[in-house]
Amino acid sequence: MNSYVVLLLAYAQIAATLTGFIGVVFVLGERSDGRLSAKESSAIFHLLYSALGALFLSLVAVLLLVALATNEHLAWRLANALSGVVHSAGAGRLALDARQGQAGFNRASLPAMSIGFTVMTANFVIAAGYQATVEAPVFMFATLWALGITVISFVALLMAGRPTK
Repeated sequence: MNSYVVLLLAYAQIAATLTGFIGVVFVLGERSDGRLSAKESSAIFHLLYSALGALFLSLVAVLLLVALATNEHLAWRLANALSGVVHSAGAGRLALDARQGQAGFNRASLPAMSIGFTVMTANFVIAAGYQATVEAPVFMFATLWALGITVISFVALLMAGRPTK
């Protein structure tokens, strides 16, 4: 079996596990009035979006690699195109949250957006057919970055202080 397929399945398992933490996050983020702050909502969104995005990207890439085994370059180009779309939406939402002062992880939001937009650009460059020698590693890094955002969001929720009454 292709080593990338094995690694992508491991990514999918990690993403599914991190998604399961959302129950814990809601318990930790519960407030006396039952509502979440805008920053907590942002962090929860990015936690879920990036974990489910990594899960989706990993599984779709595995399916593409198996279905297009005779044309691996096409499989990686399609996977990178999907990754670019996922990262553009996530980084765009983070940019909007940061602009409104509602980013769930303020200190990390500028580096996270920068890396997210860079990953998105690299994904689209590869999807367009350029840099074929790095199509697999770029996709793998992009998916790993989505898992990184999941962890950053989870830590931001753990570190969030309780509001004063």
